[in-house]
Amino acid sequence: MPEYRQVDSLVKCRTPVAGQQGSDIPKWKFDTVFAAITIILRNAGSQGVPLCEMQDRISLKLTTDQKARLGSIMWYFMAVSQEMEVRGDIMRAVINHQDHLILSIFDPRQNKNSASSGTREKAIFAPR
Repeated sequence: MPEYRQVDSLVKCRTPVAGQQGSDIPKWKFDTVFAAITIILRNAGSQGVPLCEMQDRISLKLTTDQKARLGSIMWYFMAVSQEMEVRGDIMRAVINHQDHLILSIFDPRQNKNSASSGTREKAIFAPR
């Protein structure tokens, strides 16, 4: 009998850069990195986290098995964070001459008193 291998469902990760093509990545990898990014940025609050620190912080959130199965943490971080940026879940800001990632719920330009703010926060923390 032929051997069959289960194929993971894929998530399309778009890029905010016009003219560049996104990537399709396995859903479990997307969900794993998405959760790590969300936890890190939620804990950081309105100042966010410098982009240059994200790889190390994500690595600390993952188990040894997850790191081994994931492969390049930086590559998956970039793919997932770009998709989150396209969705409006996170944003980039320059703070003290460094690029930071910040959850959009901490964006001071948003009206925190709007009726949808609670719904928006719940949506950000649930991988799609």
